[in-house]
Amino acid sequence: MNAKFQERILDAWARGKQQTHPAAITHSGEDTNDTCGDTVYAEACLIGGRIIEIAVFPRGCCTSEAVAVLLSEWAVGKSLAEIQALCEEDIPTTVGVEIPDNRYACMCVGLRALKRLRVHIPRQLL
Repeated sequence: MNAKFQERILDAWARGKQQTHPAAITHSGEDTNDTCGDTVYAEACLIGGRIIEIAVFPRGCCTSEAVAVLLSEWAVGKSLAEIQALCEEDIPTTVGVEIPDNRYACMCVGLRALKRLRVHIPRQLL
């Protein structure tokens, strides 16, 4: 594992532990890696069709959690269409670090959670 990867991933992972829920949640989405159980839950506030605030709450390995945080930071200011257009192969370029092949599945969980953002219905109303 190269030093740049390790530093960037650990830094993002630490930032993720400081996230709080958006003030107004309009959309939420979730995904789970069926192989290992890593899960990412995302909450966002969209105004005018663009994400103005987003937080992810990942549970899993350091790589999946960190990449979810990096993708959420990238998503601010983007539309849901822009998120849908992002391909898994684009994740390393988007987050600014090469992901080792054995961590490919880890990096995809966060993107799939963002792609699943839908109008948020509070759980107590379900």
